[in-house]
Amino acid sequence: MHKYTSKKRLYIVGELNSDVQRLDAYIRNCEKLYEQKAASKKVSRRRMTLREYIDRLMESIEREELKKKEAFEYLEASNEAMKKTISKLQDSIKSYRESMRAEFQKLDTLNTERLLNLDPKLF
Repeated sequence: MHKYTSKKRLYIVGELNSDVQRLDAYIRNCEKLYEQKAASKKVSRRRMTLREYIDRLMESIEREELKKKEAFEYLEASNEAMKKTISKLQDSIKSYRESMRAEFQKLDTLNTERLLNLDPKLF
């Protein structure tokens, strides 16, 4: 210890050293935070571009889902129309068969003499 250095002076110098160290630690901490923010901006840009791509992808998926739903609805409507058409066709075939049976029964009741006696002008 120097002859002019007192205990009080050493205490003040030590305090200054600790203050300088605290300031240095504070500056290092701020630098780390700045680096993290700068890195997060880069990451956030990447995230933003990824987010845009994800949003576009989600929109296209939603559009495709809507198209599938519409196609399914059209298919259901088409199936219903086909079922109705087929049932109408089956009904008309049944009625045609019944009418043909009735016509053949009418022909069976007719005899040849009766047919010969019919007036052709009526037809």
